[in-house]
Amino acid sequence: AEMLARIVAVAGTPFPRHMLYEGTNSHHFFNRFGAIFEKGAPEDDESESCLYLYTPIPTTIDAEGNDVSSTQSATTTTTTHQNMANKLAVAGITDPLFIDFCAQCLTIDNKERPSSNHLLTHRFLSAPYDE
Repeated sequence: AEMLARIVAVAGTPFPRHMLYEGTNSHHFFNRFGAIFEKGAPEDDESESCLYLYTPIPTTIDAEGNDVSSTQSATTTTTTHQNMANKLAVAGITDPLFIDFCAQCLTIDNKERPSSNHLLTHRFLSAPYDE
C-alpha cells in the first residue's frame, strides 16, 4: 500500500478507475473511492482499522498550474507533465525533453503509457547533448 501511494505521489495522478475495477487484488489496497489504505495490525484490536495513505482529491491542473476542475477538463497527459515539471523544477531540472520523457515513463495507466520500444525512440534519448 505504501509503494502504491508513493507511485501516485511521484506520478502526480491517481490510479485510473478502470485499472482499479480490472485489478483482482485492488480491494486489498483501494476503497471504492480510489483511496489507498493499509489495514491495521490484527493484534491492535478486533476491528478493521485502516490507515489511509492517499485519498484522491478531484482536481484538474492546466498547463499554467491553475486549478480548472470546475471550469474545464485538462487531459491526463497535460496534468502528468505539469506535475512532473513542478517536481523536477524543485531539483533544478527544467529540460522539457527530459520532463516529457519522465512523464511518459511514469504514466500510471497502462493503456496510455507508451511501449518501451516507443520510449527508446524519444527525442530526449536521441537529441544531441548541449552544454
